[in-house]
Amino acid sequence: MAENVGGDLSLGAGWWLRLPRSYVLDYDDEGAAVLHRETVRIAPQVVSFNPTNMNEPVLAVVAGIIEDTIADAGGTLAGTGEIMGDGWSGHTCEGLTNREAEEFRLVASLGASGTILNLDIRYLHAHTGDEARWLVEHVAHRPDTAQLTDTLAEADVRLSVPSDSWAEGWSTSRAGPEEE
Repeated sequence: MAENVGGDLSLGAGWWLRLPRSYVLDYDDEGAAVLHRETVRIAPQVVSFNPTNMNEPVLAVVAGIIEDTIADAGGTLAGTGEIMGDGWSGHTCEGLTNREAEEFRLVASLGASGTILNLDIRYLHAHTGDEARWLVEHVAHRPDTAQLTDTLAEADVRLSVPSDSWAEGWSTSRAGPEEE
């Protein structure tokens, strides 16, 4: 059942996604949560782990996730480097995945103590990339809120990477990030 969500949205394990405008929360065929609006789709995945069982720093783990994502993308994604945010550090990659549909993909793997947030963001039209990057930059990790739940945190949230273009069925509107 789809519903409109906006503002600060708990993804679970202390991760918060700030939505600058209303998005539709829906679920794909496999039950994974997907947030979307006309030109942007976000598929979050939260993974928790015991940090004492890690042999390498979480930043190295998320760098490896991005390296694997780039390798699996067949040359359509390029690393865009290390980033830091509110309570986390991570790596990202981005690229044009469907030239005809003008579809882009931004993948962020963000790590904090005991948890990783992967965001797979698909967007149409190059100018929409500013909103996609803003979404990543404004993620927060607040471990003191890890026990809070909401619609997404209670759902089986995992990365949903469709084999075909997400652009199929999307509006081809060129509304900019500042428009509703």
